[in-house]
Amino acid sequence: MKTEKMAEDTYFKPRKVTDPNDRLDEDGNWCIRGLFRHTQAIAHKVECHDKSANTDGYIELVDDEERPVGKLVVQAKTYKSKYEGQNKAEIPAYFVAYAMRMRNEVCIFFSVDANENKIYWKYISDDYIRHFNNDGDNIIHTYEFCDDEIVTNKNVATTIDRWKQIFNDKIAQLTKEKKSTEEVMTESGSAFQRINTYFHDLKDSFVERKEIDLLCKWVKEGLQEKESCVKLLVGNAGMGKNVIIKKVIQRLNADGIRCFAIKADKLQTPVGYSSNEHLELLRNTFSSLIQEKRAVLIIDQIDALSQYINSDRSKLENIITLIKLFSEDKNMRNVRIIVSCRSFDLDFDPKLSLLGREPQIKLGLLSKEDVEKVLDRLKVGLYKELDDKTKTVLQTPQHLNLFCRVYAKNKKKEYYSITELYDELWLQTIGLAESKINKEVAERILYDLALKIYDDETLTPQWDNDTSELKEANYLISEGIIEQIDNRATFFHQSMYDYVFARYYKKEKCSLIQDLLAKKKHQGIFMRSTVNFVLDYERAKNAKQYKEDVKTILFSGKIRTHIQLMLLWAMANREDILPFEKKSIKELYSLNRLLFFSFIRRTYNKEWYQIITPLIAKEIKTMRIGDAVYENVYGYFWNHVQQSTEDVFKLVDSIKDEKTRNTIARNILRATPDYTFDIVTKWYNVLCDTPYYKADFLERALPTNPQFVLDNISELIDYILAPQKKENHHEEHVVERTLEEVCTPLMEKRPEDFYPILRDRILYAINTYRVPSWRDGIDYNNVFPLMMDQHHHAYALHEWFGEMLKRQVQHQTTNAIADIKYLLGQREASCYCFAFRAMKESPSLFTDDIIAILKDTKLVDDLLSYSDATYYFLEMLRAWFPFIDSDTLTLCQELIYDFKSDSDMQPDKKRSYTGAFYPHLGYEQRKLIWAIPENLRDSKIKRKKQELDRRLGLEWKNEKPDHEVTAAVVCGGLMSNEQYKTVSCEVWQKSFYGIKDFAKGKFRYFDNRVHADAFKQCVSERPDYFVKFVFQIFEEEHIPTIYKLSGLDGLTMADYPKDQLLPLLWKSMDMFDQLRQEGLGYRLFEVIDNVTTTEGEHIDRIVEFLKRIILSDYISKYDASIEDKFDNDITNDALNAGVNSTQGHAIQSLAKIGKLQTRKAVVYDFFMDTCDELSIEHQLSAMFYLQKECYDNELYNKIMFRYANRPVTDYLFLNSNKMHWFWCNNPEKILPFFRMILSKRRAKPILVQILFFGMQYEKSKEISKEMFEDILSQNEEEVIRKVIPLAYKHLSDETYGEQSEAFLLRFANDNRNEIRHSYFVWCSEMPESKIELFKDLQASWLSSSLESGFHEIVEYLEKCCNNYPYESYQCIKMLIDRKSNITYYDEEELLKILLTTYRIFMDDEDYEKANEVMDVFDNMMLNSYSNRMSKVLKEIEEN
Repeated sequence: MKTEKMAEDTYFKPRKVTDPNDRLDEDGNWCIRGLFRHTQAIAHKVECHDKSANTDGYIELVDDEERPVGKLVVQAKTYKSKYEGQNKAEIPAYFVAYAMRMRNEVCIFFSVDANENKIYWKYISDDYIRHFNNDGDNIIHTYEFCDDEIVTNKNVATTIDRWKQIFNDKIAQLTKEKKSTEEVMTESGSAFQRINTYFHDLKDSFVERKEIDLLCKWVKEGLQEKESCVKLLVGNAGMGKNVIIKKVIQRLNADGIRCFAIKADKLQTPVGYSSNEHLELLRNTFSSLIQEKRAVLIIDQIDALSQYINSDRSKLENIITLIKLFSEDKNMRNVRIIVSCRSFDLDFDPKLSLLGREPQIKLGLLSKEDVEKVLDRLKVGLYKELDDKTKTVLQTPQHLNLFCRVYAKNKKKEYYSITELYDELWLQTIGLAESKINKEVAERILYDLALKIYDDETLTPQWDNDTSELKEANYLISEGIIEQIDNRATFFHQSMYDYVFARYYKKEKCSLIQDLLAKKKHQGIFMRSTVNFVLDYERAKNAKQYKEDVKTILFSGKIRTHIQLMLLWAMANREDILPFEKKSIKELYSLNRLLFFSFIRRTYNKEWYQIITPLIAKEIKTMRIGDAVYENVYGYFWNHVQQSTEDVFKLVDSIKDEKTRNTIARNILRATPDYTFDIVTKWYNVLCDTPYYKADFLERALPTNPQFVLDNISELIDYILAPQKKENHHEEHVVERTLEEVCTPLMEKRPEDFYPILRDRILYAINTYRVPSWRDGIDYNNVFPLMMDQHHHAYALHEWFGEMLKRQVQHQTTNAIADIKYLLGQREASCYCFAFRAMKESPSLFTDDIIAILKDTKLVDDLLSYSDATYYFLEMLRAWFPFIDSDTLTLCQELIYDFKSDSDMQPDKKRSYTGAFYPHLGYEQRKLIWAIPENLRDSKIKRKKQELDRRLGLEWKNEKPDHEVTAAVVCGGLMSNEQYKTVSCEVWQKSFYGIKDFAKGKFRYFDNRVHADAFKQCVSERPDYFVKFVFQIFEEEHIPTIYKLSGLDGLTMADYPKDQLLPLLWKSMDMFDQLRQEGLGYRLFEVIDNVTTTEGEHIDRIVEFLKRIILSDYISKYDASIEDKFDNDITNDALNAGVNSTQGHAIQSLAKIGKLQTRKAVVYDFFMDTCDELSIEHQLSAMFYLQKECYDNELYNKIMFRYANRPVTDYLFLNSNKMHWFWCNNPEKILPFFRMILSKRRAKPILVQILFFGMQYEKSKEISKEMFEDILSQNEEEVIRKVIPLAYKHLSDETYGEQSEAFLLRFANDNRNEIRHSYFVWCSEMPESKIELFKDLQASWLSSSLESGFHEIVEYLEKCCNNYPYESYQCIKMLIDRKSNITYYDEEELLKILLTTYRIFMDDEDYEKANEVMDVFDNMMLNSYSNRMSKVLKEIEEN
């Protein structure tokens, strides 16, 4: 959410008002009716600015007999004066979108010029829609009309004839289209029939994947509000996306849901169709499904249209347009669109990246269970015979399919890479196929195709086979090695191309790297996978060539950095390091330190650690934060601390600079798996100086060194138990982390060790934060508050200790008994709770202690008054009684029978609760009786219980306090709404006189306003029953006025005859002063509003009454000094004070009377005449309610100008829209007021915006420029930042664009926080076409510093990079060169934009610019310290 945008809405805005434009609209409507009167075009409800969503009516075309022959849907606008004499109008995007979707309608746009009595019209044809999409700004399009697109009295007949022809042509076109849609759907769907849903030659081996159910369920269910109708199925190559898509189609079809399914890699433009015509065909085909319950469009393998050097991108553009066309109309809730795509293309293709914002279902590897099920089809138990590495390889569906294919012939079980699978495939299809084909010819075909792909830089090159090779070519196609599409060919997977390519170089005993240099090939990003595959292949099968290529890559100086790093990072991750590779890295340390240090931070192998560490040990000692090697060495430590913990920390200890040493230690501790070393745990006392770091350290130490954690956990427990509220997220995180990740495992796995620590810390906290009882009773503490619930930070520790103590008692340990006796001796509430809760488990162990408690009457009385202690005390007693002998039971019953509580004799002299003088007598004793099980009670106790139940009411039960219920009480009436409906007048009257007597015996909180509203509702529903009663209570002096008014209000709500109610109204008005004192004046105004909706003589008296109240004394709180502050909220304060005052309520009621036409002028005259008598608060109230209740443009303007005679900014805030209109069209009227407020700081932020627009209106141009510059010259931050979003929004406006650009450049160097923030927050609003301006702005921002705003800059460049790739690249280069404050996240996003621009340049074969991008890319790679860069590169290499 952009906070700057929210601030724009903080001004108090009135409702929109009618202005002179409404008259223009009415003139336009008369023009339409006049031109088509008595013609063959009958206009039905065609009106300018009608309120319908997309259209403004329709025109029915008729023949000579006035029978209908056609229909036009119309959108009508008033012709704008700024286009006078130019024959232009602005056609809105929403109407074009409507025409685009409603293909069965003929849509016509009208621009009506009533002054010239003519109508400009435009047929929204398919050609115009395409032109709009390509040339418009997706909001409006300024169109210049041809001479034959203007209707006048002279040509109306010929125009109507032309419209009839347009309608007939449209019908003919639709008829033709309808014939072909079924054919298109059938032909398109047939492409999916060739997809095998099972693994190679294994019937019924289909793997049921959850993504199928997810997609089908999503299609069938309704969309949530704002949910997209597009869902992406995303995954890397070889994951089985097309199989899932086929199954989705089958299941939806089986459920009666038809799908228009397009397999993008098989999509062909029909013969004779242009690209645009093909798009129309696709659109019309899917449109034929729109009327069904579900219309499903499925695009499979859209990435197949995304090869970066494919010269024909029109198919991809057509598919993207098709998706946008049906996904952007929010009214088409029945549409579902499923698109499958590789994640790589979604990120980096400039066209597909626009889809990346849609919700995704990500497709991953197969589960091990699924792989096992498939392999069981080959051989039962086969999966269990494989090693783990092979199992991992086979989790990729494509690899599993290959395995199933080759296993049948050789039964080989171990494959550690895709290369080994391809070796076997090659052997079986080529090496062992000599009897079928010529082996050499088949190999040559494969090698030639691989070289063709390499040279042409496309995965689908043209393929012209020699007829002499036809047999071998057909064989390779039938074996599925090559796929042929028309005159193009490709391998069944890109990795197969890489494999064949690598095999070719081995066969020819030559080097791809040398070939790159010899041919001066572009060393681009998308060569990485091929180079990587070839090098891996050489390493395994041609060691000599591998050595030569490694030397060339690392030391020739002719190979790009990204390829060098790709090789080094591959070497860094090797498990088997060759001697030659070790030697090369040592040489690299001497010859290219930048590459060397980039290499070391990618290493994990312990062998590399032993090789590298001696080389850099001396540098480590003198290293400081910020040194060139620092980030790489830190990454090196992070990677190796897991296997070489002690050695790495010894290196850290050797760093001389303390800050550097401590920073690295703190960071790599997070990666340290083994905390048993003293050299590791010593850092706890050095670095862990806050609860956050302590918790982090102990959590990581727990798995390997729990004793260390037990020794150090006390401080964190003390921190949690400290009663200070954990208010911020950081503190809450420490508590949550300590409890969940440290204490919970200790409690579960080491309870015997954790219990004494937790006990001691809790008792220490209770005693530290103990609060003495105010009446020498039981103390309590601030650690565990009385109303503690499960959300309290100490709740978990409280519960754990309670449960652990219970378990100790259950096992009757010596420590437990001692702990209980200690707790009982503390005379503290929490201690008693812990003790009683545990004693309940084995109460007979504590008989002597319990008897001692029962003999202590004062202690028992105190225990019965603490909710939690009471509950646990009584539960413990009830569990104890069955285990005691008869003598002890008799003694205890005597003690309980004789028990007296201090509260017994506390009197209620007013008898307001239960009616008894001693309402609490026996209340506590009854609790003790409950604790004796019923079968153990003697006769005396039973009689006592019966007596107490009769006197105190319902039987008492011991219920556990619910601390989830807050202490707040909701006040209400005496009963439910349904019960109120049954109350008689007599009962109502009794309730009015005395609530306490009426509510005898009830314990509830009472609000007389709720009671009064209930009465009003009952009266309104049964007026005839209550009318006499209402008149009666008005005569009874002692009934509160609130009930009298509520009765009257109820009658008025029921539309009871007003003339009969007026006597009650006059009485109410007479006692207004009393009502006002009681805060009930507003209720009288509600009654007045109900009786003044229609004209009558009674209104005269009411009007005079309201005027008297409005003019009554009021002390204004307006302070003129606020005008010199930037404080938008003050406007609301002043207006709110006015409307919420008694006078404000009266102003509203008087304004409502102004709705009556006979009273409107009187009301306006009153507010005009009393201007000087009203406070500013009530002037604002009057303006507000006059606009809201009885607006009249002419009368209100007089009020506005009469009131705006003082330098009070509130007048501007409340009337900003109207004053803006006057300033631009009649500035003389408003100029005196503007001059008054020009120097007021509160006025400037909104005044400067009005002046911004005024500079382009003829009448206000010069004075606006003068005042605008006057304000800006004062250089106030709050004012400047308000204009920035205006300037951004109007950059493309032909009227305001130039001044907007000038303003943005003027303040771009201003480094003040609010101004810089406003530039950043709004920069993404810039049109793409203004990227040159953006470059200038960014240069200005970078000239000082760029500490923030980076995300917004990236967001804008993401928007621009498709259409302005080079400019976007230049902006990124500028950021990289200035070494701006780039986060790891932003680095990934920048890289994606960079690769998008690179892809476009490669597509355009602009290698010069592509190489420029590669220079920046190499620089980013060499200086990147995050894993996000390698994540993106891995995607490139895998795809």
